[in-house]
Amino acid sequence: MIQNSFIGKVLKSIGMDRAIAFGSGARVVQAVSGVVTIFFIATFLTGAEQGYYYTFGSLIAIQTFFELGFTNIITQFVAHEVSHLQITKENSFEGEQLYQSRLSSLLHFSLKWYTIASLLFFVIVFLIGLYFFNNNVDPTENVDWQIPWIIICTATAVKMFQSPFTAILTGLNKVVEMNEIMFIQQVITPLVMWILLITHCGLYVVGVSSVVAVLVWFFYIIKKGDLKELLINIYKIPVKENVDYMKEIFPYQWRIAISSLSGYFIFYFLTPIIFKYQGAVISGQVGMAISIISAIQSFSMSWLNTKVPLYSQLIARKEYTELDTIFNKTMKQMIIVCVFLMVCAFIFLSGLDWFKVTYNGELLSDRCLKGWPLLFLMLGYITDQFSFSWATYLRCHKKEPFMTISLITGVLCLAVIYVSAKYSTIFYVILLYALTRILMTPWGYYIYRDNKIKWHKQ
Repeated sequence: MIQNSFIGKVLKSIGMDRAIAFGSGARVVQAVSGVVTIFFIATFLTGAEQGYYYTFGSLIAIQTFFELGFTNIITQFVAHEVSHLQITKENSFEGEQLYQSRLSSLLHFSLKWYTIASLLFFVIVFLIGLYFFNNNVDPTENVDWQIPWIIICTATAVKMFQSPFTAILTGLNKVVEMNEIMFIQQVITPLVMWILLITHCGLYVVGVSSVVAVLVWFFYIIKKGDLKELLINIYKIPVKENVDYMKEIFPYQWRIAISSLSGYFIFYFLTPIIFKYQGAVISGQVGMAISIISAIQSFSMSWLNTKVPLYSQLIARKEYTELDTIFNKTMKQMIIVCVFLMVCAFIFLSGLDWFKVTYNGELLSDRCLKGWPLLFLMLGYITDQFSFSWATYLRCHKKEPFMTISLITGVLCLAVIYVSAKYSTIFYVILLYALTRILMTPWGYYIYRDNKIKWHKQ
């Protein structure tokens, strides 16, 4: 009883609620299973296959160019509309017809957008992958990558089509349910991956695990009948008043889109360029380090992401004092969690190197970045937590003042990564890459502070 009481107080002190519990729980499972997965990858994939494994992920991230930041926009617009409505026990809506109609128009438009986007994604990204690997493959490595690439492109296209439904339900404050889906995915998917790795399925593990994630989402929505009913009832609402895309969404989205596209060069461009100029093995080391760090970052971001519908509703009602109180507390909790876990991860990975842990005669630490490059990479991601928080806060106002800084950071990262990867060692690649991101943080704070004061006065 004392222990439970103490644990309860600790969880409460760091702001852990049910939505965060599922969201962060998924990240905990991801982090723990990620450690096991790293062992399995190092054991059952060759160094070259590991490079393909992580480069697949970076190329699949090109989906950013097709979504154009629309998923997060849907959540924010839905949250603003539903703040004027009430959801009944029958999963229908009560309130002014204007807001019901606008909510329905968001769903109709999203379906059209993502149907086209997912089809274009499959065709274009599939061809990009074929071109990239055919022109950069080392024939001596003998890696079977073609069919796994087809599978992962197909699964990702389907997953992209599912994303607007998730965004709408999140905007309706079904955050617990959406995080529960993510939690279940993070439990089942690694198990499937491990079985496939043990049975020497090679790169097929990437595509099949993506298929599993798609199926988990589908069966969860079907099983939770109220979620399906909500979506159907929204779709059935007569659309008499539209959310005007060109007047309301586009002026906001094109800025978000530029920020999102810039984000590709900030977060995903590194691995394929390393693959091209320094080989699949080093690319695999970079990819594994980024995978570990990103899992920690995503886990800590659960504190912030679960609050997006609340922030949007408070802004719609102009309750700025409560907004700032919740935001500042949440950001502090998020940063503490992130830094603590980054330190733990660095100690663990350094320990593998220090104690020369081996498996089948190979040092496990050789499969991941280590030492100073790993530390620099972590510092870059930690400072990003601040920028992510400030950007999310401002975007909940349905505005995007971070476009310019995102664009400039993306261009700088592109140039730094390309030049340093081509002409220097991995140490300087990571150092320059991290410094580029760190040095942009003060500008991000200025944008946040200046716009918050200006908008709230208005």
